[in-house]
Amino acid sequence: MILTGTRWQATYLAFETARETFPGDLCEKDDEEGAIKVHRNSFFHGNTLITIRFQRINDNNWFVNVSSEGTGLNQPLGNRSASETELYLKALEDAAARTR
Repeated sequence: MILTGTRWQATYLAFETARETFPGDLCEKDDEEGAIKVHRNSFFHGNTLITIRFQRINDNNWFVNVSSEGTGLNQPLGNRSASETELYLKALEDAAARTR
């Protein structure tokens, strides 16, 4: 997905969307890595880490890369990572459309 705006605007929108999409899960900005991380911990569904990264296309366009993988001893069963990624990207697309 591509977001338009400054890096700060893209990061802010992505972070706030993550907080709204996954309430109760730890969302953090990793400034060293230049990424946003969402720690999803569920006893029943398994633990996953969603990582959101930004790649500059030009001055005001950013490619957003979202990945989700199992973490720790409580790995998710089934394809939870793909559904989390799809859910987040849809929410981010909707949020971006509202800001235009």
